[in-house]
Amino acid sequence: MAFSVVWVRPGEVLFVSQFGERPRPRSGGGAFLRNDYGGLLFGNLTPFGYTAVGAPWPVAVSPVGIVAGSSATEPPFDGLDDVGGCMSFGDIKSATHDGRTLLVNGRPFVSCKSPALAARWTGWLTELKALPPEDREQRIVQALTRSYDPVEAGRVFASCREQTTNLRRASQVLFGYCYLAFAGLLLGYLTISLSPIFIGYGMLILLTFYEYRRATRAVGRPDAEKAGWMLLVSPADAFRAADKLVRSIVDEFHPAAIGVGVAGMTANDSFVRRAKLDLLYPRPRPRPRQAVDRRAAEVVDWFTTVTQTAIADKLGGVELNAPEREVEAIMYCPRCEMQYIRAGTCPACAIPLKPFAAPVTVPPPKSAQPGSARPAAKVRVRPRHRKRRK
Repeated sequence: MAFSVVWVRPGEVLFVSQFGERPRPRSGGGAFLRNDYGGLLFGNLTPFGYTAVGAPWPVAVSPVGIVAGSSATEPPFDGLDDVGGCMSFGDIKSATHDGRTLLVNGRPFVSCKSPALAARWTGWLTELKALPPEDREQRIVQALTRSYDPVEAGRVFASCREQTTNLRRASQVLFGYCYLAFAGLLLGYLTISLSPIFIGYGMLILLTFYEYRRATRAVGRPDAEKAGWMLLVSPADAFRAADKLVRSIVDEFHPAAIGVGVAGMTANDSFVRRAKLDLLYPRPRPRPRQAVDRRAAEVVDWFTTVTQTAIADKLGGVELNAPEREVEAIMYCPRCEMQYIRAGTCPACAIPLKPFAAPVTVPPPKSAQPGSARPAAKVRVRPRHRKRRK
């Protein structure tokens, strides 16, 4: 059970399917252990299901430069470098990664979801630096739109699942073999020596290791072959080898795209609507210790505009109609739809409130409307009591 735990950071969503059922989204709010930087959630407990993690971009990118964190990530965005401004592409000399930490010019810049995602960002920043500004803008818009495309997310997920079929079957056979062998030894049904049991276990481990190396080449992840050596010493890693490999590839898509393309949700689902509102009305970011660079604000504004365009293009617009108005309310929060009786800022979302379009009108009672008949007055009739004769 401990090996199925997944670390989920703010803004990320874990989709869990136990036995081929419809994946269910789980966010960091339901974590059993959490802090300001994320929480621990249980994934699939057996190798017969799968998990997928959707994460927003950890970096705001524009043709001018990059900023650690973006409007799509909830604070704290886990930016490691103490820079409140923008790092232009002309100032980027090198882009590497150390684990899941993205290094720019040899300094930690931002922490990504996984080492695989950090490796992709390393290659992508190197590619953007070599492009001219006009081609760079087109490449950024294309990549950002792809991360919100549910059709592309479903295609990539289905392709990875198909290419890791043999690895998944080997992991399932290994899981069943270990479970039955352990249960048989514990209950005393197996009276043979342990040598045949360990020989069978070793053969299955080697088969899983071979299929893992073969699957990493098939999905285009040769850098993940180093993690395959852990399969030889850790059965828990061998059980979920296919799940981890697929999860490391799908994490480049936004949770809303995974929810529609993989989990089968609709564009009007409450989870997708909430994801859209989080992007259209992001929470204010914490102020850095130094003054905010004007270029950084321009990068984030450009990135937010392109993000909203990608949402409308791939996920459809969200109906931002005002909620059903209460009698005394004059303002409402467009993000959580709470209503208030005075202007100000929403205490939960920390964004300005919006007024209702028209003043509330309370219809008069029917008795006060012209042309209505006046209701008859109720007359209380006292019963007569006869006097008793003495």
